[in-house]
Amino acid sequence: MESMSFGEVQKYPYVIIYDNSNGNKLHKTNCTFVTEENFNKKVYENRKKNGYYRPIAAIGDINDDTVGPCKVCKPDF
Repeated sequence: MESMSFGEVQKYPYVIIYDNSNGNKLHKTNCTFVTEENFNKKVYENRKKNGYYRPIAAIGDINDDTVGPCKVCKPDF
C-alpha cells in the first residue's frame, strides 16, 4: 500500500485504521484517535508492522468485513 502523509489522510472524511492488536476500525478523520502522533508511530516508527491507515472518501467504499465502527466518533456505518 502506498504511503500517504497525515495531511493527505486528513483530506478525506473517513479513515480505516488497520490494527493487528486492537482490530480494524473506521473513524471520522476528526476523531480524537486520529492524531498525527498516532499516525507517525504506526506508519513511520513501527513501519506498518502492526497496521496502517487507509483513507476513505465514502462509507460505501468499504469492502472489508473485518472493519468495525469506532466507539468514540461513531461513524454512520
